Amino acid sequence: MCTAEEPESARDEALGRLLGHYLTSAHRAHRLTHPRRRALEPEPEQLCLYAAEFEDSQEAAAWLEAERANLLAAARTAAAEDLDQAALFPHALAPSLRIWGSWAVSNELYGAAVEALRSRGNPSLLAQTLVEAADVLAQTGPGEALSCAGEALALFQDLEDPAGCADASLQASRAHLAAGHTGPTLRMAARALALYRQLGDLHGEADCLNIEGAALYQEGRYDEALGRARLTLQIHEGTGDLLGQVRALNNIGEIHHLRGHVEYAHDHFERSRVLAQLHGGGQELAILDTNLGTVYQAMGDTPRALASFRRALESHRARGDGLGEANALISMGSAHTESGDSGEALLHFTLAEEVARSIDSAYERTRALLGVADVQHTSDRPDVALEVYGQALDLAERTGSRPAAARALEGLARAALSLGRSGPAREHGRRAEEMYRSLGSEAEAESVRRMLPEGTKRTGA
Repeated sequence: MCTAEEPESARDEALGRLLGHYLTSAHRAHRLTHPRRRALEPEPEQLCLYAAEFEDSQEAAAWLEAERANLLAAARTAAAEDLDQAALFPHALAPSLRIWGSWAVSNELYGAAVEALRSRGNPSLLAQTLVEAADVLAQTGPGEALSCAGEALALFQDLEDPAGCADASLQASRAHLAAGHTGPTLRMAARALALYRQLGDLHGEADCLNIEGAALYQEGRYDEALGRARLTLQIHEGTGDLLGQVRALNNIGEIHHLRGHVEYAHDHFERSRVLAQLHGGGQELAILDTNLGTVYQAMGDTPRALASFRRALESHRARGDGLGEANALISMGSAHTESGDSGEALLHFTLAEEVARSIDSAYERTRALLGVADVQHTSDRPDVALEVYGQALDLAERTGSRPAAARALEGLARAALSLGRSGPAREHGRRAEEMYRSLGSEAEAESVRRMLPEGTKRTGA
């Protein structure tokens, strides 16, 4: 009826009122649910007089969840039909977009917003939108995320905005981390941390410590990583940030699991899951499904582990979260390896490598390649294993992941021995042993030492 009887101008005005209602309502809701967020106020002419009002953060959060489909539909309509509104929607929806994890839609909205803002002479909103785009893109395209963060940093520097520079540096560090580049991650995180501390921004400080901890974890510096994670948790407990506590408890659990402290890991993962259920973070719950699955696997309960991994995989795929998908696939591959199902293991590791390659995540790709090589070696294909271990070593050395490099070197030594190549086996084994000892992994170092031919065995570090 509207299309048939109303003129185009009236239809356009009605659509503008509808978009304005959702835009203003979303802004008001997030002002309550994320009061510490760096939010730019809409211009008076952009506000809707009939937008929703909320009594408190709980009412606002309930409205955001109830209106989720409509908000996304309104934002996508704006991206396609109204450039003025398209420029504003992603910023108004940013906190919810991060929680919902609708990565493909988020990328679409930010792409339209950035394109619209470039020609509108609003560098502050463009810089802030680029920062938020980088945060989302880190999950699916770390290279694009780094480009957005770099452009935002340049804009904030021109604006002489130290808080903006801190946010852009933080997102640059996050993008480097997603790509597996730990050195640049730590440099950019340190830059952001110094700025946040000058500003007295505890939440920004906690975010930097969290990223530093993850980078140190990838480098095998576990004591330092655990220290960062505990400091992060302490800050979030002091500020009452539930989502921050969810992530910090999860990270502490991961480090305990890596060290073989399964009960401590399980305890921290369960505490994290309770808080995640209160917070309603779908992405965090999917990550916890993966991590709890690794605990069940360590306990010898493969069926329960695989069930957790499948839930995580479905959730990550539904959100278009490539990093989460790759991690879940690798975990499934490891579980199938331990249960002796080499065919399923190889399938999941191969799928994980393809996903990691598509999002340019060298760290996850290295892990997947190590899984492929392990399966090839145990399936009596040492020549193929040797080649894949070499690819994994190259990636690990380029990204600075010493634990992955040690595993690759050990694999190269074992494959070389299977092929009767004692010289290369001794060299790879010697390097693997030294690297394991430098990481404090004495059991792994001893295993390598015992594997080597008699003439190469050594005692001590």
